[in-house]
Amino acid sequence: MSNKNNEIIEQLQQQLRENAEGKLDQAKPIALPFTNTTELLHELRVHEIELEMQNEELRRAQLALEESRDRYVDLYEFAPVGYLTLNLDGIITEINLTAATLLGVERVKLTRQRFAVYITAEDRERWYHHFLHIKQQGGKHQCELNLLRADGSPLYAHIDCLRIDSNDTLPVLRLTITDITARKQIEDALQASEARLTAILDGSELSTWDWNIQTGDCSFDERWTDICGYPLEEIEPHITFWKQSVFPNDLPCVQKALAAHLDGYTPFFTVEYRIRNKSGALLWVMDRGKVIERDTEGNALRMTGVVMNITQRKRIEQRLRIAAAAFETQAGIIITDEQQFIISSNQAFTHITGYSAREIIGHTPSFLRSGLHDEIFFQSIWAAIERDGYWQGEIWDKHKNGTIFPVWLTITSVIDTDDLVTHYVGSFTDITAQKEAEKVLLDARERLENQVASTQEELEKIREDSTKINTTLNVLLRHREADKCDAQNALSREVEGTVLPFLKRLKGANNDKNQTRLINILEDNLQQLVKFYGRDTSLSSVYQKLTPAEIQVASMVRQGLSTKLIATVLCLSPGTVGIHRKHIRKKLELDSQAINLYSYLTSLSE
Repeated sequence: MSNKNNEIIEQLQQQLRENAEGKLDQAKPIALPFTNTTELLHELRVHEIELEMQNEELRRAQLALEESRDRYVDLYEFAPVGYLTLNLDGIITEINLTAATLLGVERVKLTRQRFAVYITAEDRERWYHHFLHIKQQGGKHQCELNLLRADGSPLYAHIDCLRIDSNDTLPVLRLTITDITARKQIEDALQASEARLTAILDGSELSTWDWNIQTGDCSFDERWTDICGYPLEEIEPHITFWKQSVFPNDLPCVQKALAAHLDGYTPFFTVEYRIRNKSGALLWVMDRGKVIERDTEGNALRMTGVVMNITQRKRIEQRLRIAAAAFETQAGIIITDEQQFIISSNQAFTHITGYSAREIIGHTPSFLRSGLHDEIFFQSIWAAIERDGYWQGEIWDKHKNGTIFPVWLTITSVIDTDDLVTHYVGSFTDITAQKEAEKVLLDARERLENQVASTQEELEKIREDSTKINTTLNVLLRHREADKCDAQNALSREVEGTVLPFLKRLKGANNDKNQTRLINILEDNLQQLVKFYGRDTSLSSVYQKLTPAEIQVASMVRQGLSTKLIATVLCLSPGTVGIHRKHIRKKLELDSQAINLYSYLTSLSE
């Protein structure tokens, strides 16, 4: 710095001497009031000292001014922000090195250029409005613009603008340019990260929450409304609202896990519990959070986390547990891939076939073939599976020990969303005991059928004999009835033709009262006898319309026997007796009359 100052002083002295000599040459001679040389030299010496002192002060002032100018030039040129001066036409009149560096252009090429040239097309219109506002209204304003460097790379800048008005010069605009590219990139990255996080949360149906542990205030996002069913305006932003939504039976477990994390015993708060939504339905949720702020003593101050609706997952887990339990049933189960290679089996399969899962995985089920079925049989099975999606039926398999046994097999194909087969599931049960029971039943049935056939033959023979006997009895009955009718008719004719007329003649003779009374009694009895025999004739005439079987049924009905008893006596079914009764009513023309068959038949003999 001292060498530089010396150079400046020497330059100033040289310039001052040159200026003084020039003044002296131009000056006119003047008369001096001094009379002697001594006074003159003294006076000159004094003026010389005065001038030297003035020059020294001037040199010091000039040096301070130069140092100040250099200092402010450095501050201006190398400031962390860019400085520009624009006239009212928007043309750059001054620019510092920082601004030139930011724009990536040499400073000499920037002066007399419009500042708008370096603004991207998207922001140029906004700059024009901003520039016009400052130009007309004055004052200090600021904005953010996207500038374009000379190499085409973007420059995000914060612009501060100030209009300067002066009496000596035209108004100008002072601009400062602050490079905020890094901040913008961070903001853009944060926005992109926030957008990705929002998309992830939306896609994963995660709801976020933020809990001020000291005040109890708890904020929820909009996804919480989808879970609890309450709109945001109905959700109280306090931890009590969350506690009230937790299912009471699950609250102790949740509070225990929460306390363990708040006390620092667990790195995260993770728990699954049930909540009751606005409609009253119970939903399963998974809650996971972490304390993000503690005081100096380690007390939790703030905690954030996410909640996810896992109701569907819980239902799937329940179905899987049921499926797992069903998989380990008494039925043997194997699962194969689409190429029919076994990938899984249950314990029942091992119990039935003797093969462990380790022995069969990676193989096809062909080792179970017993040899009793040909290839056409298996081709028909797979044709049915391809057509219908399943097949079931009886098949004979071979045990690991070589024995052959029957099973009832069901094969089902598993289809994905593209209707492509991904797996086959085979389920079978050993039906050896069933087959043995069937054999016993078949043998018993065969013996029973033979016994029934033999019994039927005997019954048929008895029926034939009974028919013959019944026919003979019917013929005898008809002859008996005919002889009875003939005898009754002959007796009636004899009584009416001989006895009754004789009694009338006796009544006409002179008899005493006792004889006449006896004759009258005898006459009345004979008339009753004739009358009775005449009605029997009507009953015999009725029976002549019926078949022998119907005559037997009619006679028993007339005797007051029930249908069941008649069936037992005649070795018939009650239904057959009923049919005979219908035929009897039809032949006696009683179908249209509301009269009892028993009453009608007994009336014929009265």
